[in-house]
Amino acid sequence: MGEALESLQLEKVATGLTQPTDVVALPDGTLVITEQLGDVAVILPSGTPSDVANHINVVPIQGEQGLLGVAADVDFQADRSLYFYASAGAKVENKNQVLRALFDVNNKLGALTPVIEGLYGPGNHDGGGLVIFDHQLFVSVGDSGANSTPPINRLGTCLNTPNGKILRVNLNGSIPPDNPLADADSVTGCAALTQPFAPFAPDKRIYAWGLRNPFRFSIDPSTGLLWIGDVGEQAKEEIDIGGKGSDFGWPFYEGTVHYTQAQQSFQPTGACEGISPSRPCTPPLYEYIHELGRSAVIGGPVLDLCHWPVAWRSRYLFGDNGSGEVWTLDMTADRKGVVAGSLKPFAQLTNGGPASFRVGPDGSLYMVDLRAGEVSRVRPKVTVAESCVDHSAGGAAGSDAGGRGPGGGGGGAGGNGAEAGETHGGGDPGVPGPTGGALSSGGDSEEDLGEGGRAAIAPSRTQGSSGCGCRIAAVPTVPTAAALAALALTFLHRMRRVVRIRRRQGSADERSA
Repeated sequence: MGEALESLQLEKVATGLTQPTDVVALPDGTLVITEQLGDVAVILPSGTPSDVANHINVVPIQGEQGLLGVAADVDFQADRSLYFYASAGAKVENKNQVLRALFDVNNKLGALTPVIEGLYGPGNHDGGGLVIFDHQLFVSVGDSGANSTPPINRLGTCLNTPNGKILRVNLNGSIPPDNPLADADSVTGCAALTQPFAPFAPDKRIYAWGLRNPFRFSIDPSTGLLWIGDVGEQAKEEIDIGGKGSDFGWPFYEGTVHYTQAQQSFQPTGACEGISPSRPCTPPLYEYIHELGRSAVIGGPVLDLCHWPVAWRSRYLFGDNGSGEVWTLDMTADRKGVVAGSLKPFAQLTNGGPASFRVGPDGSLYMVDLRAGEVSRVRPKVTVAESCVDHSAGGAAGSDAGGRGPGGGGGGAGGNGAEAGETHGGGDPGVPGPTGGALSSGGDSEEDLGEGGRAAIAPSRTQGSSGCGCRIAAVPTVPTAAALAALALTFLHRMRRVVRIRRRQGSADERSA
């Protein structure tokens, strides 16, 4: 029968949330959850919500703006610092910011201090991913929208602006001296999203570029490479991998679709090679088309935790916010690509809408479902005791954060790196479902929903496991008295917070009247 059901268990650890966007699990088991309208929910290790009300002002918001991300310092037990990605600025030119606050032992946020400012943030493509690795802060910023096919917004490749980039700064906001543009005096930039390319002074916070809306990304601690879910336009959703100085090709490429100079009069000869600094476009590891409700990729983590079953290690996990599906891909032995044809269904979120996947210090996988207002936890039923290399979040401080050199090709599913901006390496074209086609063997859509409102976990068929090819839902459990009491507290807590939100919104309406 299904290996996943036999070895992994899924449980809801927070319900009744209002558009949750991200979660961080603290060393003691406390969960800190961000909600788009600005509330910061705190779930205690006992499973009950904290009675402390935390809020970051992001009202009014438009579209995809809001409180979008959270991360905890890897030295949290020493300094108790949390970092938030929030649409907290008064003007669109500085709408999105990264803010730092101390989180005291009573679960109360202290004063917010800006770490990164100046992130242009209109109604969509606001980014919002935060990862702390090797004591540095990595931030994903969207290109600010202006949707069009072929694309007209060129901010992703204008190196004088943070939009459409992965940024890297020290935890105090200063710029690491080995950032790829730290020594540059002049780069290709633009004065606005549709203005001509011209020489500009660089934004030295930039670490990687050529992205549309890298809403969620992770870093493999063993290699230091970025694994990015970049949300597409009309054609493709893509998974990218790269390191310091990688150019992922947007707006010249959407997945493996190459927009030509005839379609984009502003596109330089050689695409990415025509940008200063010059390098080939880094192709996607994996892509899939918009079908069956799939519309927005949500990048996740590398599943490589010592106490997880061996069959679930060395896999990359990601999902789609439109369809609610969650998949894994097998990593190659060098951890710089994915194995062609290795796509496997992992879960189907009941109401669809994953917004974040996080691995906690306890080795559990946390899945945030924005539309259902829930956070679920996946962990092994039995802890595996044999030794292995610990690839958990925040580890491997000595690994190479630069990863591949600038412009390194993307191996993995479908081929090697492109040369001179030519066709990207992709998956298997024409196969039903996301490239690789594994979903067709995972069961009918009716089964995906599972039983009792639980997310279904699909069985594995790798590492010598036969599997039955079926999808089996986690079995609902009978709630205990303690669980019912916790639910009651959760309900009361949510009602208080709804009242607070309405009061704040009412005050904001009065001020704007």
